[in-house]
Amino acid sequence: MLPFSIVLTVYGIQELLAANRQTAKRRRLITWGTAALLINGIGANVWMFTAYPVIAADPFQDGTIAALQIGHKAAGSHTMYITDRAAIEYSFPLFVFQPPPSVTGGKDDVAGLLASVNVAELPPRATPTLQPGDVLVAAPSERESFPATIIFSNDLLRVYLVS
Repeated sequence: MLPFSIVLTVYGIQELLAANRQTAKRRRLITWGTAALLINGIGANVWMFTAYPVIAADPFQDGTIAALQIGHKAAGSHTMYITDRAAIEYSFPLFVFQPPPSVTGGKDDVAGLLASVNVAELPPRATPTLQPGDVLVAAPSERESFPATIIFSNDLLRVYLVS
């Protein structure tokens, strides 16, 4: 895209320099440039406020937030573990459980941020040492070898309460 942009910029600069000498050409460039800017700006804003919210909401509709809320409530003061194969981005638990960040900025320590809301991510193929009362959020394909009760289940996630 960069070579195309450079060629278009050079062509535009040549046309603007030539338009300085011709009043009619300058008016046409101003008229068409303003029209293009308005059409692009209005179109982008209409899309941003009508179509984009529906597109952006899709990741929140798969039951992940419900699974996190149920698991976090069941865990209480215990830790809720999330397996790697559950495919839950670290930002989801923070979005659900943490208040909005301060204006001054926050920490970049993901493990620390998750620990502040009693959540921990498990690396791939990790064998967690779960205590009774802990909660595990896992993919349906993962089979757990500890005594647990399923407290939430859908096509994408299972939430286990360790007994």
